[in-house]
Amino acid sequence: MARAQIESGQASRAVTTLQELIGEDSAFADAYDVLGRAQVELGNFSQAIETYRTASNLTPDSVVRLQKLGMMSYYMGDRTTAVKVLARAVILGIDSKLFDFQSLVLLTFSYFADNDRKGIERCMADFARILERHQSSARVKRFAAVANTLQLIQQRQFAQAVTSVRDMADEIGLPSFDFEAACNMASLLAVLAVTSIDLSDGENWVRALGMRYANTRGLTELLANACNSHPPYSAIVRESLVHINKSAELAMAKSLAGDPTGAVQQLLDEVDRTLNSKLLDMSQQVLLRQRARIPTADALQDNITVLRQRMGTTPTRAILGQESERTPGGVALRIRTAATEDSPRSAMPAAGAVPADADADGPDEPPDAAAFLRLRPIP
Repeated sequence: MARAQIESGQASRAVTTLQELIGEDSAFADAYDVLGRAQVELGNFSQAIETYRTASNLTPDSVVRLQKLGMMSYYMGDRTTAVKVLARAVILGIDSKLFDFQSLVLLTFSYFADNDRKGIERCMADFARILERHQSSARVKRFAAVANTLQLIQQRQFAQAVTSVRDMADEIGLPSFDFEAACNMASLLAVLAVTSIDLSDGENWVRALGMRYANTRGLTELLANACNSHPPYSAIVRESLVHINKSAELAMAKSLAGDPTGAVQQLLDEVDRTLNSKLLDMSQQVLLRQRARIPTADALQDNITVLRQRMGTTPTRAILGQESERTPGGVALRIRTAATEDSPRSAMPAAGAVPADADADGPDEPPDAAAFLRLRPIP
């Protein structure tokens, strides 16, 4: 029920539901997972970190929960906990499919903050091995580039580091430049600022990141906290949300005043400049509601479609890293597939059987002949 409430935009109600559930069973670790997710979405990070800490204490060897606690600790500025927890997650599960490589990026940032040269070198060695296994992954390559830039700064090779950051900045407007990349970029820019490296475009890049991803309080605070080592950049991100909300209010006022065409066009002009999905979704809603009163509705719809393609995948709520394949509260069913029906290894496991390489959270991967269907509560 709580997961369905989160998916339908009722995070506050989900928190109440989960607190009641935890009150009945304080050792129900899955409930803490979902509660932390709801608290992050609401921007209640101080509460979320304690929730993730409790979940991790209940299952000390859970790679997923260690990563959530480590990521939240990083964004809250607790580098000591971040290093300790993320380093343990790397030791326990770097080869597991439950491991999120964003954890290794944040561990590199934490080692950099501690001026731990050997720690950074270990992270770079890990990324070298990861790249061998994921040669075609743009996400992994981007992560490795961020870690490499931190190593260049630590080695005082500033010219090369600035060149690397400028290359990353060229991707800010691309569909593939997601929220995760934005947070890492913001952190890098903050590192350069506090290292006293003159980067004239730094504020403009941070503002571009803020304008694109300042959609909700949770997303805004995650992005702002990503660059909290340089407070002026955090302030720019938070100001971006104020600007986006103001733009939405002005457009809605125009629609209520009897000019829905002008409202949609005003929103789309702002989206063209910022690539902000909140404003694009609002333009779509106004167009659908007022279509009969908008003579250029078809042309505006075409414009919305083009902008959505430019935007790529934008999160509608704040999350830490990527959602794990393991979904708290979900149900996994093993089924036969046509391709493996005749295979001698396609026999279904006995009821309750768990693969030998299972993680503390559940199976690391299904048996060769099994496919997983994940069933999720329907709001």
